[in-house]
Amino acid sequence: MTTVDGGRPGPGRVLARNAVKLLPWQLAHMAVIRTVHTSGETGVAVLAALVVCYAMVLLTLVLLLARRDRAGLHDLAAGTRVVSRS
Repeated sequence: MTTVDGGRPGPGRVLARNAVKLLPWQLAHMAVIRTVHTSGETGVAVLAALVVCYAMVLLTLVLLLARRDRAGLHDLAAGTRVVSRS
């Protein structure tokens, strides 16, 4: 993994990349836990979390398929790229 300009990413970029990459997973789990612990009632917060979760996943897939460099949402947010070492 490198930065956009080819340098080595610092801890902040790596943290940002992983946070954006894991955010949909975390939002989905929070929505399920909230639904289970509120007797199956789905509130606005649960629906909003699920909408953001699926929107981020869909946007990442679209970016991966549409971009020549295959950079996902997490790479664009952090300014990083995955490069082959071969």
